[in-house]
Amino acid sequence: MAGPRRDTRGIVDAAGLLARVRFRRREPAPALRPYVEHYWLIDWDLDEPYTSRVVPHPSVNVVFQSFERSAQPPVEPSFGRSVEPPVEPSFERSAQPPVEPSFGRSAQPPADRATRPPAPGPAWSPAATESAEIAEIAEIAGISNRLFTQRLAGRGRVCGVQFRPGGFRPFSPARPVSYWKDRQAPLAEAMPVADRDITAVLGPEAEDERVAGLDAYLLGVLTTASCAATVPGAPGTSGAPGAGMRQAARAVRLVEMVRHDRSMRRVDRLAAAAGLSPRSLQRLFGGYVGVGPKWVILRYRVHEALERAESAGPAGAVDWAALATELGYSDQAHLVRDFTATVGVPPTAYARAGAA
Repeated sequence: MAGPRRDTRGIVDAAGLLARVRFRRREPAPALRPYVEHYWLIDWDLDEPYTSRVVPHPSVNVVFQSFERSAQPPVEPSFGRSVEPPVEPSFERSAQPPVEPSFGRSAQPPADRATRPPAPGPAWSPAATESAEIAEIAEIAGISNRLFTQRLAGRGRVCGVQFRPGGFRPFSPARPVSYWKDRQAPLAEAMPVADRDITAVLGPEAEDERVAGLDAYLLGVLTTASCAATVPGAPGTSGAPGAGMRQAARAVRLVEMVRHDRSMRRVDRLAAAAGLSPRSLQRLFGGYVGVGPKWVILRYRVHEALERAESAGPAGAVDWAALATELGYSDQAHLVRDFTATVGVPPTAYARAGAA
């Protein structure tokens, strides 16, 4: 499989975000690549809070995070809900490389979670850990319908895992992936995790050691899950050992087809390509992707429209009617409706703000 993507699809005001955080994307171990798209590592050290916005991918994320407890919002926001009213975004262009931090939002840790200062790194110093209480958490963030809004403040560090759409369930076979839709929860609700796992991921100063910590944790979970459980109820399976892995691979391939083949604009056509009835395709996506195939098709359309608006340049020259046709919409109005409902502003206003 190809290495980590270096696009900005899904980020609202990508340049503004990348000017404020240090972001790296890393590949997982080869045995994990059929299921995990990439790891994403973020460090920030901000004098002023910044609110980031991301149009979520159809992916489950696992998030390990260290942050200054005092810098977090006083009320824990719910995942997938915009915590601020939609506003026309302002932009800061930067020379940062085009990469995409699609990450889970931070939240207050459980009351019984011990706090530990992470090892010093790019966003941390001994003075900082002495003057602020540092919390460490591990969470699962399911797919969300809504614009993902996250307030970043103070100092923080994230080591995240973005699973391939369809690739999460082998690690947590007890529930369909749709169970996690619009949910953010402690990681222990989805898969076993101990304090030593969190320390192995967040503690090392060296980035390669953090990646090794993620590899070791996920490989252990995958081995345990594949030995202890099968995945029932998937179309074309009988609950036999390995059936869940095969169905996960099938779901991953179908989502990749939607992502890269612009002609794949209808659910019935995707079902035919998969050799499934539309109902069986819906069941497969609900069990392994977490949302229906129509949702996936529409979300990738919005991602492409967002990227076009970001790259429009000072003239803001995007032929929205032509783009609507290219993306398979019946007319421009339907594109505008989906874009506005997801991002919070119409595409023309977004493009003008970005060019300002």
